[in-house]
Amino acid sequence: MLSLQMKSGEYVTIGEDVVVQVFKESGPQFRISIKAPKEVSIMRGKVLERDGEQRPEGLLDRKPKRSPSDKKRYAQYLQKVEKRQEDYHSGQEIYAGVLYQLGEILDDPNHKLRRRELELVRTQVRELAQIWESLNDGINNAGRKQKKGNDGNAESA
Repeated sequence: MLSLQMKSGEYVTIGEDVVVQVFKESGPQFRISIKAPKEVSIMRGKVLERDGEQRPEGLLDRKPKRSPSDKKRYAQYLQKVEKRQEDYHSGQEIYAGVLYQLGEILDDPNHKLRRRELELVRTQVRELAQIWESLNDGINNAGRKQKKGNDGNAESA
């Protein structure tokens, strides 16, 4: 098996009738153009494998290495996910505290509602709402970016 590294725009010929040209796209994706006679069948490997065909012998099994910029973007993504998880857990703690305080107030028949305690509960509920709103915004924005990134690239190589 011949394995080549090629730059965007370069091509190889196979026999006299087949030409394969490679184009770099964004991120780890690339595009290939194949010029071949109509008699030559051209099928994507994943389509053949999905239909039950065996992977041809001699093909490399490894995935391409991530570029440094891809690694950096992925690390930033993981940091955002970790921050969202921390915010979510923080919101859960505030929520549990508010419920506990409300339970204490409501369960004690002799408890007199104090303005300071109610203000504290109100503040915590507002903090909780802000945390959940920012988490929801982050999730919605991530969904929009994901959709935008996938438009037109459903069957990229």
